[in-house]
Amino acid sequence: WVGTRARRDLYSRRLFTQADADEAAAEMSGINEDRARLNNAVKGADGFFTTYFVSTYSRFIARWAARRGLTPNQVTLISITLGVLAAACFATGDRPWMVLGGVLIYFAFVFDCVDGQVARYARKFGVLGAWLDATFDRFKEYVVFAGLAVGWVVSGNGDDIWILALAAIGLQSIRHLLDFSFGISNRRKPPGQLPTLPLDAPDDRDLRQALVRRKAERSQGIRGVLKMWTRAGRYRAVHWARKMIVFPIGERFAAIAITAALFDARITFLTLVIWGSVAAAYTLTGRLMRSLA
Repeated sequence: WVGTRARRDLYSRRLFTQADADEAAAEMSGINEDRARLNNAVKGADGFFTTYFVSTYSRFIARWAARRGLTPNQVTLISITLGVLAAACFATGDRPWMVLGGVLIYFAFVFDCVDGQVARYARKFGVLGAWLDATFDRFKEYVVFAGLAVGWVVSGNGDDIWILALAAIGLQSIRHLLDFSFGISNRRKPPGQLPTLPLDAPDDRDLRQALVRRKAERSQGIRGVLKMWTRAGRYRAVHWARKMIVFPIGERFAAIAITAALFDARITFLTLVIWGSVAAAYTLTGRLMRSLA
């Protein structure tokens, strides 16, 4: 039996006779496999901004790039270049260049999404690409922070902006470290032990009772709170609120683009520090609860 998992736009069927095969072939002729591959290239667990303001069209850029032989690493280099150009625009401190910098940092994030979509669409995966993507995401953010701070200084607003810039860099570095370390530790967590029953037991009533007690115990205390919060995610508003509160990279780049283009570097850094602090507190609380559960 060959089936599909979590992909309703692909086709699968179990065949027993030639008639089944003929019928399946007729049904498969109506499946647009390229569109299925394209939809599958988009991650299903992205944030709000990425889902509604990037992935709605970035998949088509990914298909265009893949069909012309561009590799995911080459797309990553395009994203890095756009990020550096955005930082250079921000460093001027002039309003027209700040607006252009906001546009460039937005498209730097678009191509940051496209590189992964190219990899999934063309089935081109590699350790180097994954490392480049994770490493230069931080590089783009930090070089943009530096550009914003330089632009503020050259505009004659004083050099105290570097305190906010360093706070934003430090906060994001700590968050990234916590994400990385928790991911490693969580993979090493041993599985929970299930109740057992001797092979020569006359019946399984004791085992069933033990499983009922285990289920009740796991529905109390911290585990109960976590389960309740998980169930709350079924509501769309709560689902997207949970996505946004952690301040993922899409929301961060959107915040940088909008506040830098419309306001100034100080507002940008204050947004990053305040929202990032809330996100760090929320994330740290959740991970402590999961560690203790």
